[in-house]
Amino acid sequence: MADARLNEIFGQNLRNYRESLGQSRQIFSAAFNGSPYTLQSYELGHQCPNLKRFLNLCNTFQISPNLLLDSLFPWRTEMDEVRDLAALTDGLYGQNAQKLVEFQDIYIRDTVETRPWMMGAPLGIRIHVLRMESGMNIDMLAKLCMVSRATMQGYESSQYDPTLPAVLHLCEAFHISPEYLLAPFLQKLSYPDARIADLRPRQIKTLLELSRYMRNNL
Repeated sequence: MADARLNEIFGQNLRNYRESLGQSRQIFSAAFNGSPYTLQSYELGHQCPNLKRFLNLCNTFQISPNLLLDSLFPWRTEMDEVRDLAALTDGLYGQNAQKLVEFQDIYIRDTVETRPWMMGAPLGIRIHVLRMESGMNIDMLAKLCMVSRATMQGYESSQYDPTLPAVLHLCEAFHISPEYLLAPFLQKLSYPDARIADLRPRQIKTLLELSRYMRNNL
């Protein structure tokens, strides 16, 4: 992904969000201790914030990274599976709906404690666990993310944070959304059940498959 395209789309999304609040650049930027001139540069696509500033934006306004990076991750993600999970309760009532919800709760409660843990893990360990689950070695992932092996090792060791382009490359490699990857940093998650972010992608897929099976046999 070209950085220029990321800057442009991020800038458009940021401007659309600010304008939806009816705030001037001066008021909006003051909320996250930024400069209106830097904000203007973001909105015009001239530059992109580093990860720390990006997360500060998300947490200040309690918005998902997915909103600010909308249209930049067209692949299927865990968000699609979460929507599919929610749709399974459509048309179910009474005890049948309760049985499905209770089953999902039991699965999530037990599975989040299955090693290797995602629950409470910092970003570096999160990247490492996702890479191991995907079956990629560190050289393969570094190539997909267009960074050096040493840089990827730095991400996994939490020596330094990935750039936003690298965040999107990681998301594409693992077929996840930015919110899922960055969950350890976020004060608010948009999942109906925040514990979804503590499940590994394969566990989310299994939850969906088992829920479909149970739904069809109620």
